[in-house]
Amino acid sequence: MSELVFSQAYDGRAYDPPMPVLDVGISKAGANTPSANVEAVVDTGADATLLPLDVLERVEALYVDRAYLKTITGQRQRVDLYLVTLHLGRLRIAGVRAVALPPRGPAILGRDVLNRLDIALRGPAGVTEVFA
Repeated sequence: MSELVFSQAYDGRAYDPPMPVLDVGISKAGANTPSANVEAVVDTGADATLLPLDVLERVEALYVDRAYLKTITGQRQRVDLYLVTLHLGRLRIAGVRAVALPPRGPAILGRDVLNRLDIALRGPAGVTEVFA
Protein backbone atom coordinates (compact mmCIF):
# COMPACT_ATOMS: atom_id res chain seq x y z
CA MET A 1 0.00 0.00 0.00
CA SER A 2 1.25 3.49 -0.82
CA GLU A 3 2.26 5.85 1.96
CA LEU A 4 1.09 9.47 1.93
CA VAL A 5 4.21 11.65 1.99
CA PHE A 6 2.85 15.06 1.04
CA SER A 7 -0.54 16.75 1.02
CA GLN A 8 -1.56 20.29 0.15
CA ALA A 9 -4.84 22.19 -0.13
CA TYR A 10 -5.87 23.63 -3.49
CA ASP A 11 -5.27 27.37 -3.91
CA GLY A 12 -8.67 29.05 -3.82
CA ARG A 13 -7.31 32.53 -3.05
CA ALA A 14 -5.54 33.15 -6.36
CA TYR A 15 -7.70 30.86 -8.54
CA ASP A 16 -11.42 30.45 -9.13
CA PRO A 17 -12.23 27.60 -9.32
CA PRO A 18 -9.53 26.45 -6.86
CA MET A 19 -6.32 25.09 -8.47
CA PRO A 20 -4.27 22.06 -7.42
CA VAL A 21 -0.84 23.34 -6.35
CA LEU A 22 2.19 21.92 -4.58
CA ASP A 23 4.97 23.62 -2.62
CA VAL A 24 8.10 22.42 -4.38
CA GLY A 25 11.70 22.72 -3.25
CA ILE A 26 14.24 23.33 -6.02
CA SER A 27 17.97 22.72 -6.08
CA LYS A 28 20.69 22.43 -8.64
CA ALA A 29 21.07 18.92 -10.03
CA GLY A 30 22.41 16.44 -7.50
CA ALA A 31 21.84 18.55 -4.38
CA ASN A 32 20.20 16.83 -1.41
CA THR A 33 18.43 19.89 0.01
CA PRO A 34 16.44 22.61 -1.75
CA SER A 35 17.84 26.12 -1.96
CA ALA A 36 14.57 27.72 -3.13
CA ASN A 37 10.85 26.99 -2.83
CA VAL A 38 7.95 27.81 -5.14
CA GLU A 39 4.24 27.10 -5.28
CA ALA A 40 3.71 25.21 -8.53
CA VAL A 41 0.47 24.64 -10.40
CA VAL A 42 -0.22 20.94 -11.01
CA ASP A 43 -0.88 20.99 -14.76
CA THR A 44 -1.67 17.61 -16.31
CA GLY A 45 -2.01 19.31 -19.70
CA ALA A 46 1.57 20.66 -19.73
CA ASP A 47 4.22 18.46 -21.31
CA ALA A 48 7.05 20.07 -19.36
CA THR A 49 7.84 21.63 -16.01
CA LEU A 50 8.33 25.40 -16.17
CA LEU A 51 10.16 27.46 -13.54
CA PRO A 52 10.85 31.20 -13.29
CA LEU A 53 14.34 32.18 -14.45
CA ASP A 54 15.09 34.09 -11.23
CA VAL A 55 14.54 30.87 -9.24
CA LEU A 56 16.72 28.86 -11.62
CA GLU A 57 19.49 31.44 -11.24
CA ARG A 58 19.13 31.51 -7.44
CA VAL A 59 19.67 27.74 -7.20
CA GLU A 60 22.52 27.91 -9.73
CA ALA A 61 20.79 25.47 -12.07
CA LEU A 62 22.89 24.18 -14.94
CA TYR A 63 21.88 25.48 -18.39
CA VAL A 64 21.66 22.42 -20.65
CA ASP A 65 20.02 23.28 -23.96
CA ARG A 66 17.73 25.37 -26.12
CA ALA A 67 14.55 23.80 -27.40
CA TYR A 68 11.19 24.68 -28.89
CA LEU A 69 7.99 24.65 -26.89
CA LYS A 70 4.61 24.45 -28.57
CA THR A 71 2.23 26.86 -26.84
CA ILE A 72 -1.43 26.17 -26.16
CA THR A 73 -2.23 28.25 -29.27
CA GLY A 74 0.04 26.06 -31.40
CA GLN A 75 2.88 28.55 -31.82
CA ARG A 76 6.50 27.44 -31.48
CA GLN A 77 8.50 29.36 -28.92
CA ARG A 78 12.24 29.02 -28.33
CA VAL A 79 13.07 28.27 -24.67
CA ASP A 80 16.07 27.57 -22.47
CA LEU A 81 16.30 24.34 -20.46
CA TYR A 82 17.97 23.98 -17.05
CA LEU A 83 18.76 20.82 -15.08
CA VAL A 84 17.34 20.74 -11.53
CA THR A 85 16.30 18.44 -8.72
CA LEU A 86 12.82 18.91 -7.26
CA HIS A 87 11.87 18.12 -3.65
CA LEU A 88 8.34 17.21 -2.49
CA GLY A 89 8.34 16.35 1.17
CA ARG A 90 10.92 13.57 1.49
CA LEU A 91 10.78 12.74 -2.23
CA ARG A 92 13.56 13.84 -4.60
CA ILE A 93 12.90 14.03 -8.34
CA ALA A 94 16.30 14.22 -10.03
CA GLY A 95 17.18 15.01 -13.62
CA VAL A 96 14.33 17.43 -14.37
CA ARG A 97 14.93 19.55 -17.48
CA ALA A 98 12.92 22.65 -16.57
CA VAL A 99 11.87 25.30 -19.07
CA ALA A 100 12.87 28.83 -18.00
CA LEU A 101 9.99 31.29 -17.68
CA PRO A 102 10.26 35.06 -17.25
CA PRO A 103 11.32 36.08 -13.72
CA ARG A 104 8.66 36.01 -11.02
CA GLY A 105 6.31 34.04 -13.28
CA PRO A 106 4.21 31.10 -12.12
CA ALA A 107 5.82 27.69 -11.68
CA ILE A 108 4.15 24.75 -13.44
CA LEU A 109 4.60 21.04 -12.75
CA GLY A 110 4.09 19.26 -16.05
CA ARG A 111 3.71 15.61 -17.03
CA ASP A 112 7.49 15.14 -17.23
CA VAL A 113 7.41 15.26 -13.41
CA LEU A 114 3.80 14.24 -12.67
CA ASN A 115 4.22 10.93 -14.54
CA ARG A 116 7.02 10.06 -12.11
CA LEU A 117 4.73 10.51 -9.08
CA ASP A 118 1.89 8.61 -7.48
CA ILE A 119 -0.43 11.60 -7.15
CA ALA A 120 -4.11 12.06 -6.37
CA LEU A 121 -6.20 15.16 -7.09
CA ARG A 122 -9.04 15.09 -4.57
CA GLY A 123 -11.26 17.75 -6.14
CA PRO A 124 -14.24 17.55 -3.79
CA ALA A 125 -11.89 17.72 -0.79
CA GLY A 126 -9.73 20.40 -2.47
CA VAL A 127 -6.50 18.53 -1.71
CA THR A 128 -3.54 17.24 -3.74
CA GLU A 129 -1.85 14.14 -2.29
CA VAL A 130 1.53 12.60 -3.18
CA PHE A 131 2.38 9.02 -2.25
CA ALA A 132 5.59 6.96 -2.08
